[in-house]
Amino acid sequence: FSAVSARAAYSPATTNGWFVTAGRVQGQFDALFRTDIWLFNPDTAATVTVTLTLHPAVGDGAAPASPVSSAPITLAPRETKFLGDVTLATVPAGDGVVGARTWQSSAPILGAGRIYTAAPAGTFGFFVPAIPVTESLTKKTGATDTVNVLQIFGVNSGDANFRTNLDVTNTTGVALPVEVRVIDPVTAEIYGGTRNYTVAAGSLLR
Repeated sequence: FSAVSARAAYSPATTNGWFVTAGRVQGQFDALFRTDIWLFNPDTAATVTVTLTLHPAVGDGAAPASPVSSAPITLAPRETKFLGDVTLATVPAGDGVVGARTWQSSAPILGAGRIYTAAPAGTFGFFVPAIPVTESLTKKTGATDTVNVLQIFGVNSGDANFRTNLDVTNTTGVALPVEVRVIDPVTAEIYGGTRNYTVAAGSLLR
């Protein structure tokens, strides 16, 4: 189990990549979802300059929204920099904004993000790794291709408020079609049929 967990969070150093989802948005019962980010320069001698950019989420088939970028961030050799509530301060996108975040750096860096609820109901959170653009999923080779498919498994907790959100980030420069299905793991029944969406270039569809 520990090996599987380690691989799931694996984040090789690279000069450009994505945090699949990030933002600052109001949740239920006055909870506030916010995003913190850690950036690490693994080089023992060179200083690195990093720029973070938020690509706001857009609707199905919509054009990309205007990106919001940070000022250059400097990391000394072997320095870790913590950026708290990054959507509000470092990348000034403001309240109520959710999107995908990219980084560009002058040399390879490592990164990690945390999305969680703040007061008065801070009870939920998860970490998201910084993912190199080279690790983006490849397209399906055909209608019957079952290999190049992203599969997300949800669990029904029994709570009436339980739900699952799906965030899809398009890391390419062109709009892409996406198929979404909800499949019963026992009967293989597809609930509601196949839903088709179009994700704008360099954007998040929630």
